[in-house]
Amino acid sequence: KRLRGHDGWVVAASFAADGAALLTGSYDDSARLWATSGGRRVLDLDGGAELGDVLAVALSTDGALAMTGTRLGVVTVWDTASGEPLRRWRDPA
Repeated sequence: KRLRGHDGWVVAASFAADGAALLTGSYDDSARLWATSGGRRVLDLDGGAELGDVLAVALSTDGALAMTGTRLGVVTVWDTASGEPLRRWRDPA
């Protein structure tokens, strides 16, 4: 099934441990969480252009947390229930 929702190339993907969700990262400065059954977009994690293209993504074992890494060296941990960022690190370089 084709998932529609990013405005740029998808360059990273990670499935939840149970296979029920998929997290994708894109050159459009965002990550999206999808329900694999039906392909419904569940959550938009949008850091904006100041964070840069999302090149790496991961989901915690229980799916409660998502992590994104960007081209500009920003790593963010997100709460998948609310979509809020919980912690952010920036590359000091």
